[in-house]
Amino acid sequence: SSSCGTIMLWSKRGQVRASKPKPQSLTPSALVARMLEQRTVLTAADVDSVARVDSTQLVLPVYPTSLYETAISGRVLAEFVVAADGTVDMQTFSAVTASNREFVESVRTALDQQRFRAAYRGGKPVYQVMQLPFDFLPDSSTVQRKKRP
Repeated sequence: SSSCGTIMLWSKRGQVRASKPKPQSLTPSALVARMLEQRTVLTAADVDSVARVDSTQLVLPVYPTSLYETAISGRVLAEFVVAADGTVDMQTFSAVTASNREFVESVRTALDQQRFRAAYRGGKPVYQVMQLPFDFLPDSSTVQRKKRP
């Protein structure tokens, strides 16, 4: 006798992860350096109006659960290029400094969704490289729970 069954799989929405660089491709920092050299991207000093976060559509990084529950604070200094349309060119994203890799992934995910007001030069929107710090601080109730025996 034969029996039939059903295998059911459930999945949750995955996280956006950085794509692995292709052989001979530039690192994000090298890509930004090349763009600056070729003047396809500008610095804050080169523009009339700097790029800034669109605060009407703010996307905050999610505090990684394992770090939050253990009251581990941290900081990421992210560098990336804001395109003329206000999106982040994720190929240029890098963490200049980071206290924990999990914080970097959280910042990467948030920046991929965040919109910016583009930089302007000569009345036209332009690409601009920027650095933005992100601080992760557990709230006082988490810190108190950690101190209890």
